[in-house]
Amino acid sequence: VLVGALLLFPRDLLRLPCYKGDAYYYTNFHQSMPFLMGPEEMGKTRYLLMTLLPDLVLGLIPFVLFLIWPNLSFLGSMGAMVLPMGAGDYLMAWLILRQMPKDAVTYRHRFHSYWYIPE
Repeated sequence: VLVGALLLFPRDLLRLPCYKGDAYYYTNFHQSMPFLMGPEEMGKTRYLLMTLLPDLVLGLIPFVLFLIWPNLSFLGSMGAMVLPMGAGDYLMAWLILRQMPKDAVTYRHRFHSYWYIPE
């Protein structure tokens, strides 16, 4: 549980390289909700990568390494804790894949994401 709590905040910082311009890191300690927000448009692929990057780097990759080398039990437990933390990210990825057209661009404003097709 301690590992999961320690990784709660850095997992959103992994999204930072996906932003080209300014990005803002907000925290809501009462609800354990950190999130990164940036006022820029993103294409479908980059937005999908930004959504899944923390879950891949801190969850799936360490867990797969544990499956290959079982003596790395710390990575296995870390991956097992981080993967369920990304449930909202998986839902967002599903919505990106299902709802956004190929040439769409998304814009995030506060807690909402809006997509449109540029002219």
